[in-house]
Amino acid sequence: MFLLILVLLALLFIRFSWKIVSWVLITVIVLAIATLFIRMVFWLIVIVLGIGVLMSFRNG
Repeated sequence: MFLLILVLLALLFIRFSWKIVSWVLITVIVLAIATLFIRMVFWLIVIVLGIGVLMSFRNG
């Protein structure tokens, strides 16, 4: 998968200017970080809600 992306980027680099490729790379990296961050936040919320529910059940 990663090699496929590298090959596609190489083709883009050959076909277009390096500016477009750099913009694509930046966009991909930003999207990857954003999705990881969203996933982390989602699991954090799930864990916090789970602990809250457990506490409320334990208290009564």
